[in-house]
Amino acid sequence: MLIKMFENMFARIESPAKTVDDAITDFMKSYFLENFNIEKEYLDKNASGDKDYFKVAIAKKIDVHKKYWCNLNEFWMPCGIGSEPNFNWSRVKNIGILRSEDDNNMQYLFTFLYAKLQDSDYESNEAYILKLKDNNLMIDQNFY
Repeated sequence: MLIKMFENMFARIESPAKTVDDAITDFMKSYFLENFNIEKEYLDKNASGDKDYFKVAIAKKIDVHKKYWCNLNEFWMPCGIGSEPNFNWSRVKNIGILRSEDDNNMQYLFTFLYAKLQDSDYESNEAYILKLKDNNLMIDQNFY
């Protein structure tokens, strides 16, 4: 029993548990990656002449939205894709995470700079409000 306790203790030291900030960042990175892959696929198909793929891409983005968002108001539903991917994680810089103090209604503010990779890119400060819903982290709002 004592040996098992020490094994568990050393395992935690060698591989510490993720922090809340790490979990939030991983969640947002996954959200961005899923959207980026859809946008990239759409842009590749569109460039090759497949003009009918838009509806398929939007349906995929709506599925991703429903997976990550708790606010399913139609205002927030995806309805378009730009000429460049809008969810390029490599452009996410200066991440900040703030948290509410209300244990009964935990909320997080995930802020970042969507930075330029080249001169032609736009740059913007963005934020997402995240909430715990049924013990799952979910996006509620987006600001930019």
